[in-house]
Amino acid sequence: MKWGSEAKACAWTVGLVFALSATTGCSTDHKDVTRWAQTEHGPRKLAAVLQHDKYENDLRVAAAMSLITMKPRKGKSIGIDLMLSTLATLSPQVRARVLDGLVPALAEILRAPPPESIAQGDPSVQPKDAAFELLTHEDPVLVENVASRETLKAALIGWALADFWRRIDSPGQKVSLEQMIKQLGPEAARGLPKLLKPDSDKLDRLAALIAEVGDAPTKESTSTQLAAVAADVASKAWLERKTPELNEANKTSGLVVNPDALQKQLLQYQEETLFRVFGSIKRIGGAASVDFLLAFAQEARAEKQRATALAALQGNLASATPKQLGLILALAQDDATPDLVRDLALRCVSELPRAQVIEPLYGLFSNKNWKVRWAAAEHILKMSEAKHLPDFMAHLGKIEDMAITEALRYGTLISELKGEPSPASTIDEFAKSTERPVVRVTALGYYYAVGSAKDLAKVERYSADLEPVPSCAENAQDCEWKCAAKAVATVGDYIEFCVKPEMIGRKSPDTAQAGSDPEGGSAKASQAEGNPR
Repeated sequence: MKWGSEAKACAWTVGLVFALSATTGCSTDHKDVTRWAQTEHGPRKLAAVLQHDKYENDLRVAAAMSLITMKPRKGKSIGIDLMLSTLATLSPQVRARVLDGLVPALAEILRAPPPESIAQGDPSVQPKDAAFELLTHEDPVLVENVASRETLKAALIGWALADFWRRIDSPGQKVSLEQMIKQLGPEAARGLPKLLKPDSDKLDRLAALIAEVGDAPTKESTSTQLAAVAADVASKAWLERKTPELNEANKTSGLVVNPDALQKQLLQYQEETLFRVFGSIKRIGGAASVDFLLAFAQEARAEKQRATALAALQGNLASATPKQLGLILALAQDDATPDLVRDLALRCVSELPRAQVIEPLYGLFSNKNWKVRWAAAEHILKMSEAKHLPDFMAHLGKIEDMAITEALRYGTLISELKGEPSPASTIDEFAKSTERPVVRVTALGYYYAVGSAKDLAKVERYSADLEPVPSCAENAQDCEWKCAAKAVATVGDYIEFCVKPEMIGRKSPDTAQAGSDPEGGSAKASQAEGNPR
């Protein structure tokens, strides 16, 4: 921090010292420095005592403390500002002597037990602000002694932890508790994880602070603590603990609630609280929380709860263990897994390095549920480059059944692949009659996605192709081969009813590019965009 007008401050302070000498006969004592904190011109008198060498060091320290603890004037802590600017004018040697007495006095106040009530304010707030400003003052550095700096830092951290949940919102702070911890750094965050409790109402605020400031061990400790909090909130014990509270709240509100309605209230309250904890976990990640969320998602719970648990995993799986990956894949391929949960599980998988997950994802192609394959294929293509297209087509060629939605969607995703050789230069090789039907219709789906009228010659050659399109597996839900309400039985039908209308219908064929969203084509909007999972 920089303090301007120091010369002016020095001038009026020296003048005030002469005035004090003339009127008091150098008899200023501790009673004076205490009393002056309450008077109109007292702050300037205190600054004069702090500045002038004629006063004993203990009196100068007392003057500094009076400036620190005096009541704010018009909402401003002018005493602290004046104390800092006056200290800045002292020589390093004199300032060090004053601080040798001031620092221990401030630390003692900060280490004192918190008041039982802070309804009238917390008297330690101003000493905290003063200690922090002394520690962080830069021009000049006020506290140069290493031991004194460590004393102030430890006292400030202890002050924050001693009554964190009240002091985080304590009024009148020049620098908020959160900002103080951010500036003090990782050391200040190490004691925060133990404050995370199931009934804390500012969990996410604290988790956000730890996520920003904490070092790796602190974040891992937070992960363990948050997993324990989530487990508690998800338990029957939590419901039993909250039942009396909710009953009392209903009574206070004048509500008469029958047992069934009360149970619904409790379950909704539990879910909302659990989701807030999941939000905090997402900020932190960590092995303990990942293990908890995966276990939770495996349980026979409401789909929304399981999906939210998996959503909290996203961005936190960079170092997933083989066991964790196995659990996610098990969720994805289990026929009993709800579609939303399956899709989120695969999103988690797709965050991991391609080399680590590509074979397990290809393994899902053999799943009896075509939607599982579809979801896996989408994620494979989204994490692939153009050079991977032959490998994708080779794995796709091993399947027996397919929905038209797959072929059209895969064609769109292929058109978005980056790198060389470009899909445009290689896609025709996969449309040839020597390829299996599942590969051919996927390749021709590329033209459905981005082909234009100028590309018609590339697909018209297949208009009379009588090779049957892939069939749907027995009892496959939502699987069909239709375009514009017309049944598609052959590759020729596929070209005539599905692909060509999209190509012809594009208004700006010259500007159609891979990855664009061509205009027109209601069939595409219903069949190829997004997943019905």
